[in-house]
Amino acid sequence: HGRIAMLATAGYIFADFVKLPGAVHEVSSLDAHTAAVSSGALQQILLWTSLLEIISIPAVVDLDKSDRAPGYFAFDPLGFGKKPEDFKKYQINELKNGRLAMLAFA
Repeated sequence: HGRIAMLATAGYIFADFVKLPGAVHEVSSLDAHTAAVSSGALQQILLWTSLLEIISIPAVVDLDKSDRAPGYFAFDPLGFGKKPEDFKKYQINELKNGRLAMLAFA
């Protein structure tokens, strides 16, 4: 939930500073939900999110059979976590930032 809250908080702030072309995007962050529901964009987000969740079911089922930790996807293209002590520090930072983002978005 922390990663989603971090993205949501960034998107909420971003929407007030950057406006996309089109009348549907000329709303404040508070009115964005109503505009997304009325234009059908929220249903599309729900559809694609549901599809991604369905595709990830085998990975969740395989958690019992593998040694992969929940939430660890081995995605580190910049190599920040090569050293174990750095990796642990970044894990703690991600947890703290995720918790702060959940409070900020709530």
